[in-house]
Amino acid sequence: MPRAFILLLLLATVAAAGLQQDLDELFDRTPVVADAVWTCGIRNLQTGELLYRRNLGRALIPASNQKLFVAAAALHGLGPDFRSATEFFTAGAIEDGTLHGNLIVRGNGAIVFTARYPSDLTATERRDILRGRVEKLAESLRARGIHTVRGGLFPDHSGWQQVVTNEHYPCVGALSFNENTVDIDVRDGVVIYAPEKLVSFAFRYKEWDGSQRRRRAAGRTDNIEINLGRDSQDYWRLEAMAPGTWYCAVLQDMLEDAGIAVLGEPLGLEAVPRPLLTLEGLSLRQLLPDMVVHSDNFRAETLCLVLGHQRYGEAGFKNGGRAVRANLADFGIDLHRFVAADGSGLSRRNRVSAANMLSLLDTMLRSPHREFWLGSLAVSSRSGTLKKHLPSLEGRVRAKTGTLRDVKALSGYLFIDGQPAIVFAMIANDLKTPNTAWPVFEKALGLVTEGIQ
Repeated sequence: MPRAFILLLLLATVAAAGLQQDLDELFDRTPVVADAVWTCGIRNLQTGELLYRRNLGRALIPASNQKLFVAAAALHGLGPDFRSATEFFTAGAIEDGTLHGNLIVRGNGAIVFTARYPSDLTATERRDILRGRVEKLAESLRARGIHTVRGGLFPDHSGWQQVVTNEHYPCVGALSFNENTVDIDVRDGVVIYAPEKLVSFAFRYKEWDGSQRRRRAAGRTDNIEINLGRDSQDYWRLEAMAPGTWYCAVLQDMLEDAGIAVLGEPLGLEAVPRPLLTLEGLSLRQLLPDMVVHSDNFRAETLCLVLGHQRYGEAGFKNGGRAVRANLADFGIDLHRFVAADGSGLSRRNRVSAANMLSLLDTMLRSPHREFWLGSLAVSSRSGTLKKHLPSLEGRVRAKTGTLRDVKALSGYLFIDGQPAIVFAMIANDLKTPNTAWPVFEKALGLVTEGIQ
């Protein structure tokens, strides 16, 4: 073996040992994180060398880092062009422009009627988008000879019976309208909201130090307090009404505005409803970037359920978690001690180790989805949940954040010369104040950068 190569190897070994010591001191002696439990791993992508390890195989609560596993499982198992679909059925004869029966809707977790993104849209712009999409549905109904529906709209939960009433995350179900969210803008004392049909939501106007808040009562509520004296922009997920009921009620009202009269007369259902039309939802290519960059819990939970439905024929969080694990195992990702209890990372039963995360991140760089995957991550000091963080590394980190009341996580890639050079996973549990971990993350990545340059 050439002496020069041996010398370089020895220098690299010494540098790695120094980085291990520096990072251990950072995590052990920084007061705000010294009492936390960590799982960490940092690897040089060019050499494959593990530069730092700390409880590498210990599985901890990952918070929203869980979304990376759901996103990767969907890409591997379904492909970026996969779309769920909403199916409409008729229960009755169509005569002279009238459906003498009900219009039945089967959701399958498709996101069709939505104006949630881009995130900087105003409520007025969101209203226009939703109205336009409902008008297209109305045109499709008229093209099939339906101008009036004697019955009403009814949700069909086939394959989604386990989540009709979702105790885990109440806004998620087989059907969604604007992702079961109301967006609220207050400008100069005027309130604009989307969708424009509130149905379950109710507002109470008053003044206090804040802008908007949910009126808490016993159990779940869709009552929102709004301060008219302060400009604000916010959104609220559905809590009290079942998602399928909300979807049908909002869509029925908006169809009537679009010229389709829905009389809502109680009529018995036919034994075998007949297919009428199908609306395709967002593709994974459209859905995933905003889900990951903005850490969207609704999309992550819905996608987890879709994975379970696709793989096992029945949506539910048990099947969703099984599907995530099975899809990733098919591609050789290390899942030792990994637990998928949900899709968003809100559940404290999720478990992820740094070893799991490094295996996932390495695999995605070698997959056919590499560029799409990298483009779906938040960028330090520029976008999503990283927009206000890691200023000294602006544009050089693409990663996923995670936060719960005592959890902070950051996993992704450090770029050098425009290419991913370092893959890292840092997950801390038992933090007293999670946001105090940000300077520690930034310092750690800074030390890594200094160590390899």
